[in-house]
Amino acid sequence: MIQKDKIATVIITLSIAVAIGHFMQKEAAAAARIDPEQTGAASVSRMPLAPEVMADTSGLALENQTAPLIYAAAVTSLADFPTLTDAPSAGFVSECGVAFEATPTDNAMVRLSFAAACNPNVPVAVHHDGLQFTQQTDHSGMFEIVVPALSKSASYQAELPNGTTRIAETDVFTADGFVRVALVWDGSPDLYLHAFENGATFDEPGHIWANTPSVPDDLSTGERGFLVSYGTGDALATRTQVYSHAIDWTGNGEEVEIMIEAEVSDATCGKPLTGALVQSDGLTVSEPVGFSVQMPDCDAVGGFIQLKNMVKGLTLSQS
Repeated sequence: MIQKDKIATVIITLSIAVAIGHFMQKEAAAAARIDPEQTGAASVSRMPLAPEVMADTSGLALENQTAPLIYAAAVTSLADFPTLTDAPSAGFVSECGVAFEATPTDNAMVRLSFAAACNPNVPVAVHHDGLQFTQQTDHSGMFEIVVPALSKSASYQAELPNGTTRIAETDVFTADGFVRVALVWDGSPDLYLHAFENGATFDEPGHIWANTPSVPDDLSTGERGFLVSYGTGDALATRTQVYSHAIDWTGNGEEVEIMIEAEVSDATCGKPLTGALVQSDGLTVSEPVGFSVQMPDCDAVGGFIQLKNMVKGLTLSQS
């Protein structure tokens, strides 16, 4: 279990362009609040990532920092969703050609197979409906990953560092059966997308995040959502985490609370932290909405920033 002596919570409501934050001690009710006058204005825009919604936490300080930095590495996928294999079959591509294929799979996911024999161990930029992430080729110039489809007519783009681009398209007829929220960010700072189902709190059943992304049995029954993570390569890679849940067509589905969390580290303290959110309700896909948060000063190292109200009223029902 992750122990957190101090947590900084920044509540961002995009619709009214206001950000309010407060520090909250896990085992005490005392909190130091951000002065609203110190909070910057907010706006929204398309990608690329840019400082769009600003919460100024520079005036905040965490005391008695004893929490160890013990976040585990993010789980990259569910057991049924391998992120990297030797997979493309023989004859998929020859010599120095570049090939990219998309094949629909279960749970409105798509298997992407990429092969570029003359480009081993290089980063490939993958794009889909506002999702962005960097996927590394293996020693043979290949990768195979399984990714979400945000729309029924799913189109994916793969771009090599030399600018060579390939498009892969497929029909995913079950895409309208899932709601999805995606977090996209650049660079090495670890961001974590959390989903709290059925009123769950940290580490309770129904708390879905990288360290407890759910299991395949839950997916088939629709009892719980799942989360997958993408992004490999160097510290400049683009990364994505996607939370998905089957839609309850009876109209009785619950709402899910979505939260973003970031660790205040030596690498991130005192600097702006930027990212973007993309949301699909099963019928439409939102434009990417950028956000930026000024991280606390370096005397807060060992604490955590939590961004709430980034997605308001994520409802699992359609009628």
